[in-house]
This record gives sequence, structure tokens and C-alpha cells, in this order.
Amino acid sequence: MYVKCAFNQWANKSKCVGYCRNHKCYLTKLHLKNMHCLQKRCKYLERLEHSFWEARKKRGKRIEIYKTKK
Repeated sequence: MYVKCAFNQWANKSKCVGYCRNHKCYLTKLHLKNMHCLQKRCKYLERLEHSFWEARKKRGKRIEIYKTKK
């Protein structure tokens, strides 16, 4: 099923990782990066169930462990 994404694009819903309540569109990983949603800590971003968030959480933990070892 295809859904409307940012920048007037369409994408398969399984590739979408979030939904923007402000722009009323779904976001893929690339859109999150280009729009800087995570860096801004956007309050309108809703996370969808996707493996992207789990991988991001694991990566953050690895970075913390690496920093404490130095």
C-alpha cells in the first residue's frame, strides 16, 4: 500500500518509519535525515513500528559503551 510522503512523494508504507502530524505525511529514513526531524526533536513526529528505531537504540547504546571505555 502506497502512502503520501514528504516532498509530495509516494512510498510503500512498510518503508515508512514515522508520521508528521504537522505536515500530515509519512516519513521514510531519508526524509527524516533531510528534514532534520530527529535533530530538532520535532514534537509532531510519531514513530511507527519499524526496525529502524530498534537499530537506532542499539547503536546509541554501543556508542555510550565505547565512550565510557575511553
